[in-house]
Amino acid sequence: MLSVVVVSWNVAPLLRRCLASVLAGASGRALDVWVVDNGSRDASVALVRREFSQVQVIANERNHGYAAAVNQGLVACRGRAVLLLNPDAELLGDALRVMADYLDAHPNVGVVGPRLVYPNGRTQPSRRRFPTLTTALRESTPAQRFWPDSPAVRHYYVADRPDEAEQDVDWLVGAALLVRRSAIDEVGLLDEDFPVYWEETDWQRRMRQAGWRIVYLPHACVLHHEAQSTSQARLRRHLWFQQGKVCYFAKHHGPRAAAAVRAALVVSYALQLAEEGLKYLLVPRKRPQRGPYLAVLAATLCALLRLRPAPRIGDAPNPARAAEVPSGLPVTSLPRSPSAALQHTAAPVRHDTAQVAPPHAGGSGVTPELRPSSSLAGRERGTEGVRAEAADGARAQRHRSKRTSPPGHLSGAETGSDARETPSLPATARLDFVPQEYQLAGGALNTCGPYALSVLVNAWRP
Repeated sequence: MLSVVVVSWNVAPLLRRCLASVLAGASGRALDVWVVDNGSRDASVALVRREFSQVQVIANERNHGYAAAVNQGLVACRGRAVLLLNPDAELLGDALRVMADYLDAHPNVGVVGPRLVYPNGRTQPSRRRFPTLTTALRESTPAQRFWPDSPAVRHYYVADRPDEAEQDVDWLVGAALLVRRSAIDEVGLLDEDFPVYWEETDWQRRMRQAGWRIVYLPHACVLHHEAQSTSQARLRRHLWFQQGKVCYFAKHHGPRAAAAVRAALVVSYALQLAEEGLKYLLVPRKRPQRGPYLAVLAATLCALLRLRPAPRIGDAPNPARAAEVPSGLPVTSLPRSPSAALQHTAAPVRHDTAQVAPPHAGGSGVTPELRPSSSLAGRERGTEGVRAEAADGARAQRHRSKRTSPPGHLSGAETGSDARETPSLPATARLDFVPQEYQLAGGALNTCGPYALSVLVNAWRP
């Protein structure tokens, strides 16, 4: 049996097409399909329960972030392989059969990814090499527009290999990935300490380090409408992408590399802010167009100035976090894999997630008795698998609840996974950045925080 996990956030029309393509492409295989809805307000959950009775639904009351939602689905599903599919993606033809057959025939392959295509049929870049410092300083930064086709960026996008060739790669964009269950059991779930973006890069890096192959299959095709959920919160998407980049380098390359990336990004964004600010002052008629971009630049710069690099895997837990665990609250060790999670017997922890009742046809029941809580539950750190410094109680309960009640990476041209915006970050998040809400009104700038740069930018309001 194959499992399919789709994380959705306010994309009901696309979700309908996505699920229809999954069921049409089953090719007689038994499927275990799960939709994890991250607090949509567009009746996505009702749509799934009404039109797709064979699909199980996990209905979160709020957006917990992409990685946490995927982990909910991974723990709940039972397939020997799991297709992680964005809600703005559609399987074309027999793509699922092709990927599943390849996985069956190659036991050392942990992840298989298809060719992603835009609605116009053009191939969407989805192959990647692991980022280097040079890549981090150029790709998806203001500097890229001055040298969009630099050797470093081309190398990162694997532009030296044809799109039509089957090939091993470092990692693949997460819009559609078929992942072997045994690989997940070995390396663990997605790292929820990446609030948005870079979680699939980190995950596949851990798989490669464990000896699993990552394979791109061009003869399996998936239509990807690209970042339909993430387009709903562009400012925060930009902020969290760059912050995730710094955290990735802190985790895998150490604090010095993370500091170098952050410093270079600060310089790059400061120069770009100065240039765009000058244009904003000198060309008043274009202020409505330039204002939002200035807000993005200023907010990202402020966030980078305050960002604290995360400790690497294996570092000692931060002793300051111990004081955040209320007295008498049980300290829980989270499972490192779906299989372990199914056997997890941790003590109950107060949480702010809806309690999910046993599934019925087409979905699962939700009972709203539980109240929000900011309590924390610690967890032990492992040398492999999911990073664990100290976990939010909500996260602990989400994983634990799957024992009895089962409840699309921005890169280059914003090829992002969906349902990743506006997550409620855990109190132990590794990011210490500026306030999360930055509103744009009338094409002008609102405040980006109590910082001199923000004050200067706001002085340019029309």
